[in-house]
Amino acid sequence: MGRNKQSIKYQLNQRLNSLMRIGEKKEKETPGAADYNPNRASGVHSLSTLDTYRSVINGFADHCREQGIKNINDITKETVESYMLSRKNLSA
Repeated sequence: MGRNKQSIKYQLNQRLNSLMRIGEKKEKETPGAADYNPNRASGVHSLSTLDTYRSVINGFADHCREQGIKNINDITKETVESYMLSRKNLSA
């Protein structure tokens, strides 16, 4: 595992902050990209969406910490899958 002095929660929230586009005009993606979607604008443009994402990220960060993950670069597909499975019974 890589070393990082910042908590996993801080690292994930910093990543989310880098996607904030509050107050910016939504611009559609440029055609031609492999994953092009004409209805998608990059970034987070809504405060309520940002709050929802932050709530999920903080729960995921707690899960990562419980799994011994301290660096955002150490998160794997399996980490996400185990989090999703742990949440499965909570949503109904």
